[in-house]
Amino acid sequence: MQYEKKVRIGDGSGCAEDRIDAAVEMIERANLDYMCFDSLSENELSALTIMKLKNPEAKGYDIQLEDRMGQVLPAALEHKVKVIGNMGSTNPVAAMEYVSGLAIKLGYKGIKVAAVTGDNVRDYLLNSRDIYTVEGHLPVHEFGDKLVAANAYISSSPIVEALKNGANVVLTGRVGDSGLFLAPLRYEFGWAENDWDNLARGIVVGHQLECSGQLTGGYYADPPFKVVENIHRIGFPFADVYDNGDIFFSKTEGTGGLVSVDCCKEQIIYEVHDPSNYIHAEVIADISGVNFEQVAKDVVKLTGVVKGKPAPEKLKVALGVRNGYFATSQIWYGGPGARGRAEETRKMLYARFDYLGYKPDVLSISLLGINAMFGDAPGVPKNTDPWEVGVRMAARGQNPKELLDMVRETSKHVNTSSMAGGSCAQSMPAVREVVEYYSVLIPRDAINAKITYMGV
Repeated sequence: MQYEKKVRIGDGSGCAEDRIDAAVEMIERANLDYMCFDSLSENELSALTIMKLKNPEAKGYDIQLEDRMGQVLPAALEHKVKVIGNMGSTNPVAAMEYVSGLAIKLGYKGIKVAAVTGDNVRDYLLNSRDIYTVEGHLPVHEFGDKLVAANAYISSSPIVEALKNGANVVLTGRVGDSGLFLAPLRYEFGWAENDWDNLARGIVVGHQLECSGQLTGGYYADPPFKVVENIHRIGFPFADVYDNGDIFFSKTEGTGGLVSVDCCKEQIIYEVHDPSNYIHAEVIADISGVNFEQVAKDVVKLTGVVKGKPAPEKLKVALGVRNGYFATSQIWYGGPGARGRAEETRKMLYARFDYLGYKPDVLSISLLGINAMFGDAPGVPKNTDPWEVGVRMAARGQNPKELLDMVRETSKHVNTSSMAGGSCAQSMPAVREVVEYYSVLIPRDAINAKITYMGV
């Protein structure tokens, strides 16, 4: 079949600290048109916000932006690949300034870098009296200064606009993950804002790519049942999207991992609550009719029917709310009787904390390798007797000094005053601040997206 137009989009990251070498290799060898980076989690937004509150000099963009772009940008500019990513995090403008300066330093002139802002709606929420969290129906304005992050999942429209204006690199804050990949398709194929079926297909492309290695064997691997070769250098995925609607998924040739029907099926249901109503800022996608066909080694075609419905009237906002502190510590036991010594240490710690009068809001002492993941869930073997067992103390409360003392009781004092053969896994006690996650829905017109450019 002959096509008039094809767009090839690659994914360079699925989290802030994802592998960089796989992205560079794809840019250099896969003949891409666009490389998108999804590296912004809700946790990172809150963490970067707190970091900036504590240190006003902190840049506020992706913790790996400088390292990643230092390796990616030279390859992208050399191969004329446009870059889109939410690496701007809490400060897309600062990210734009850094990347623009880097392009100049590399000797490239006329490189246009865009920053998309407007996802930060903290002030709007604090000034509203009728917005409540989805979780627990809490009035958002009462969070006050504890509300450190409030970022809306804005649509891909500002990215499309930036591409129309000639941007080589577009850096955003909180945009819907799949929207990063939808934007270049909207731009290249001229899809209208109400072309629901095509927008839904673009969302499927983005959803399949957004978690990088998850489509190429990562998280799929489960030996000996599901074997993934050379996972140490797993290749990241890309999609070929054609003007007739055909979509194919693949990866950089010669890299590790695989692209299979099963990998694609696992990813299509990842983080999807209702496949018939997969909600995004641009469209509500019905992906319940999606299927896949293996057409070549590491090449899978999207088949079945994807339908789109009108965009939602309200957009989701991710909140980060300060609420106390959290601390963990571990002790490990090995050899014969490891489980018994670990169980006795667990009892001892509960008694010790009670004796000292510690009253954290939450305290959990579990046995790693025994009940840390499944607790007392039915069907989980209870009579295992491994030779390595860890005791993990996790506590949360409002008093950081008390939590630090509990860490020390676990990982320090227990060395000389508890069971035989304990080995501490944490030599530097640490307590970190807790940022709770909530979500709310706000009207679309509350978003005021803005695009800033450098290198015009």
